[in-house]
Amino acid sequence: MEGIHPQKVICTLKLARYLDSPGAISKNNFQDLHYYLGLDVDAKAHDALEDFMVLEALFKRIYEKFVANGQPRRY
Repeated sequence: MEGIHPQKVICTLKLARYLDSPGAISKNNFQDLHYYLGLDVDAKAHDALEDFMVLEALFKRIYEKFVANGQPRRY
């Protein structure tokens, strides 16, 4: 990304794999992850706003799983 250098990042794919069955998520494609997890978002691939909507739904799912698993809440 041009001129953007984030200090902290979250890899949603790694988190999804960590919280779900080992080996169940095999593809690295964002849209495949969206469909595999059954996220309730009506989104087309390669659309910035709709990709963001999928990311938001994915992050909420990951957060809920962390809370359900008793993971620490760090911000």
